[in-house]
Amino acid sequence: MDRPDRKIIKKHYPRENLDERLSFTFEADPNLCLVKNKIQIFFTIEVDEKYVPENGFAAKQFSCIDVELNSMLVSTTKTRGQYYMNDWLLKKINFTRDYLYSMFRIEGYFDDYNYEDLADDDKIKIAKTRRSGCLLKDKKYIYQLCMIPTDAFLLDNKPLPPNLEMKLTLNRQNKKFSCINTGEADLFPAPFVLKDCYANVEYISSSNLRQYLDPKRPISYKYDELKMITRVLPRGERRLRIENLAGGNTPEYLFVGLIETGLLSGDDK
Repeated sequence: MDRPDRKIIKKHYPRENLDERLSFTFEADPNLCLVKNKIQIFFTIEVDEKYVPENGFAAKQFSCIDVELNSMLVSTTKTRGQYYMNDWLLKKINFTRDYLYSMFRIEGYFDDYNYEDLADDDKIKIAKTRRSGCLLKDKKYIYQLCMIPTDAFLLDNKPLPPNLEMKLTLNRQNKKFSCINTGEADLFPAPFVLKDCYANVEYISSSNLRQYLDPKRPISYKYDELKMITRVLPRGERRLRIENLAGGNTPEYLFVGLIETGLLSGDDK
């Protein structure tokens, strides 16, 4: 792809910023192409000092994501909790440990520890580390986060054609999915309030890009899709057999992990 002869950054405020969902509508531009793999969503969260944020703090504010083009749904996550699990898996697969906990600290990836498994002295140290750089106001730590939406279609580096509107909808999650209770209080069931929320979106144009993304002919997008599938396994069995694990094309890679069923519903302990 050639060098853009025009590039602008547009700031978008959410159409909806509710307890149930966060949504943005990126308007169609007749001359510019939206760069969908560089969308940056900024927001601020105030965390009471009684709680410690989990790794993946930004992504764990959301459970699912839907992407619409001109009101047509083109990408969706059907399994609740799939969004942040995909985000964690993609980062673990593609980035080294040091890179993940330095470059993605702004997304809430702080360290490589499970806070609840640490000794009491280590918990105090890790809590201080995860709060470093945060402003403390009225017994609340203020986290300023920036998140690039995790979605297979969005992460593909091919821009959208001109004159195409895109809408993102992210379903919200309870606080207990993203914070750990230090034992002094109970988490409220509502999600965190996302303050100062907006998205920066890059639009570009060039002669070759305009010719390649001609809206008069079909345009194909090929990208690697990551699908999260959960199955309940019986206890006490020595051998397990799972029928019809997934339909469609045979996946190129398969990652398998075991997790307690209760953790899929969030746990603040």
